[in-house]
Amino acid sequence: MAVNTVQLQSELSAHGTIVFCDEHNPYYYLVVMEGVIDHDTVHNIIDSYVAIDYPNQVSCTLVDGVLKCEKSK
Repeated sequence: MAVNTVQLQSELSAHGTIVFCDEHNPYYYLVVMEGVIDHDTVHNIIDSYVAIDYPNQVSCTLVDGVLKCEKSK
């Protein structure tokens, strides 16, 4: 089962500006967004789409409105 990136981007777009949202390589999925206020909401959305294929949380930070979330297989 592959991540539905189009649908994920659609949901995330209501919570900030998507800079990158896709596989970083075959083992990692990366989401980078600007203008994010609510880390928990955005993280939960990402997790709901990505966790099946990329169950391991590498990092997920929100600094000055920039969210970077990386998950791995």
